[in-house]
Amino acid sequence: MISSGSPEILSYRHLLTGAVEEFLRAEAMTGSEIARSVAELVVTLSRYREEGVPLSPIVFVTDDSRQLLTQVGGREIVPVGAGPQSPVTIRNALKLCAPLAKAEWFTKRVA
Repeated sequence: MISSGSPEILSYRHLLTGAVEEFLRAEAMTGSEIARSVAELVVTLSRYREEGVPLSPIVFVTDDSRQLLTQVGGREIVPVGAGPQSPVTIRNALKLCAPLAKAEWFTKRVA
């Protein structure tokens, strides 16, 4: 049966946010804004494109960048900006860093 009223929009975002909150609690990274931000990150990455090109950046969420650097065998931290833990900051960071997710950028060697 087709309803003549406004269409009902079905969203699973609350389930995703709940799963993210549970994961963050287990990792001792609590807070409603960080959960919303990570959920936004997951949704954005699932369909991320820049100038029509699909991108699949590797993203780490941490509150201790030095420890992360050690764990992934990195050499340096390159700050790209700062902002509050919010979905807007997540979207801005992805937009700013999108060119770094292209394979040509990180596979070229400097002679």
